[in-house]
Amino acid sequence: MREGRAPFYAMRSGESLLKVGDRAERKVRAGDFILLPGGAPHVVRSARRRGRALRPVAGDAPDGPSRFVRHTGRGPVVRVTGGFFATQSVRANPLFAALPPVIHLRGADPHVQRWLQPTLAFIDAEIASDQQGARTVLRRMADVLFIQAVRAHIAGQDRRTRGWLRGLTDKRIARALAGDPRALR
Repeated sequence: MREGRAPFYAMRSGESLLKVGDRAERKVRAGDFILLPGGAPHVVRSARRRGRALRPVAGDAPDGPSRFVRHTGRGPVVRVTGGFFATQSVRANPLFAALPPVIHLRGADPHVQRWLQPTLAFIDAEIASDQQGARTVLRRMADVLFIQAVRAHIAGQDRRTRGWLRGLTDKRIARALAGDPRALR
């Protein structure tokens, strides 16, 4: 993977296994969303025994969303919308250091469903349109996915979690961290 790219995967159908570095594999089900903010080395493969790694439908995935499909024989077809977020300009942001290596949002969570499904429907329509400017729109939609995933991750933080990332869930603290002078009122 190229430097300055954070991969993401939205599992559309089927199941996959995600292995990040030396960590144990985790099952990713239809509806789930995975974000790897630091771009950790990883493999996404079929959940079937000896499943193959998923590959983009057409060559190396560009920045922004694209579709992945893999069917390795018997069993359900695995469909994924995935891609990369360009992160060069935001690496200096302390938010990246505070994020875990993997953000796994469950599709069964109604808060995730509320924003993920409509965003993916828009992405699907844009991929299918093949209109001028589609790549630019898709890159911007990747930014939307990134922001929404981080928001969902922060909102789901355990109340016992400490640190400034948890502070972002409090409006006054978030304003103060952003340097907003209204935070002191």
